[in-house]
Amino acid sequence: MNKYKSVIIISPNLDEGEIEDIVTEITDLINQDGEVTKVEKMGIKKLAYEIKKNRRWKMVFSTKSALGN
Repeated sequence: MNKYKSVIIISPNLDEGEIEDIVTEITDLINQDGEVTKVEKMGIKKLAYEIKKNRRWKMVFSTKSALGN
């Protein structure tokens, strides 16, 4: 299995419960064909460019193992 790292960018307007639901949904999806080994909530970060007229977004970092298809 190959190791991958990813960053999930989430709207800053969501509360912790909604963020946890999103992270759980994505983790469950990845675990169907691989394994999430680490999830780290990074908090609000400033981006170099705006997305939907906003530069500050909540970010979640994850490390996973999966087959490289």
